Amino acid sequence: MAAFQFSLLVTAQELGISIKKIPEKCTDKQNEFTSMDHPQPSTSRLHQYASVYDSDDSVKDVTWQPPNPPAKRCYVSDSDDSDVESNEPVESVSNAWSEEELEKVRQHILSFPQYESHYARNKTTKKFLPSHLSLDKMYSLYCENVLEQDRICKTIYSKIFGSLNLSFKPPKVDTCTKCDRLQAEIQYSLKPEEKADLEKKLNDHQEQATKAYDQKRNDKILSENDESLIVLSFDLQQCLPTPLLSSGMAFYKRSLWTFNLTIHNCKEKKATCYMWHECSGKRGGNEIASCLYDYIKKLPLTVTKIILYSDTCGGQNKNSFVSAMFITIMKECDHIQSIDHKFLVPGHTHMECDYDHSVIEKAKKKVLTLHLPRDYYQMVRSAGKRGQFTVKEMRYGRARELNYLLTNISNKPIPISVEKKKDLLALLPFIDSECHDFYKNLPTAETERG
Repeated sequence: MAAFQFSLLVTAQELGISIKKIPEKCTDKQNEFTSMDHPQPSTSRLHQYASVYDSDDSVKDVTWQPPNPPAKRCYVSDSDDSDVESNEPVESVSNAWSEEELEKVRQHILSFPQYESHYARNKTTKKFLPSHLSLDKMYSLYCENVLEQDRICKTIYSKIFGSLNLSFKPPKVDTCTKCDRLQAEIQYSLKPEEKADLEKKLNDHQEQATKAYDQKRNDKILSENDESLIVLSFDLQQCLPTPLLSSGMAFYKRSLWTFNLTIHNCKEKKATCYMWHECSGKRGGNEIASCLYDYIKKLPLTVTKIILYSDTCGGQNKNSFVSAMFITIMKECDHIQSIDHKFLVPGHTHMECDYDHSVIEKAKKKVLTLHLPRDYYQMVRSAGKRGQFTVKEMRYGRARELNYLLTNISNKPIPISVEKKKDLLALLPFIDSECHDFYKNLPTAETERG
């Protein structure tokens, strides 16, 4: 009888501003420093000189700006695009601005689409902005819509952003929260016994991760000399916003998401990308299982042993949908003797398909506009070396063929929200007219009821 197994691989700044007051009667040398024709004195990248004159010629401590003409403007150096976390009241850096003006900035920030965390919505109330957006880009769009004399400086803009409990969706990178937490606890631990215990936990965790990578490397070596064994890694790429436009207006509108599940054949060093958009399917266990089912069923008959590597994401990879799919494969394919699904240690899940995704992202940066999901499909086909990527489009009928295993879901397109469709239709002036019908025909909950 064919053997069937699952295995869990290895158990299981703030910008500082220094203010220098300048006397009302300055020397010529001091005036040189406050002139727009001369640069500010440079002490360090975290300090700037500042002065501004009121109507009564008094000096206020605010961010540096030229004394002529008197205006509520600030000139500061650009900060990076990292998340802005601040518990400091906005008023502490914005006394020169009325609450009405600050509220306009808040409304501008909140005008961008926001999303809840897909996996941690029960643990955090923080909302996320699209990862292709940045604080620099948001401030640039703000400046385009506000007269120069009415603009607040970027420092205050970032303070307001930090007070709204918002963050940017981080790109998918191989970082480990557990390592970061343990290292921080070790750094600030004052008790030698506690510090030693934390160091042991960190070493054990990193040793598990190393063993996991070693196991994957050994499996790949075995597969190179064994025609009956194949090693696969798979992962879902970060959601691709559709349409992809360079117009600033697109940043204020909700996107139609295009998904890409990449399955990398470690022996052939080639990737198959199963792609679909959110009206064809979601990005849960059923869709992942459907793609894996299609890929495994088309493997050569000489393959009898399959080893798959993935992360431990419960919603996509480690769930009953994928388990049921493997059982179905074992029943339908007599030549397959074993399927071994191995999970890498959380936080240490770098795989070959992550390199594939970086190649796709690099190709995406060279493209100014992508109007339809099929434009993404074609872009992926042409990315990287010739023949590196094979793209398979998963339509709603095909991507949902495994529903009979656990649930009974009708074979229909998935509706999007009415608000999202309104946003997409508002972008039609920036999209090729031949693509308009695609967006006009997207289903919503209202059209489904009608």
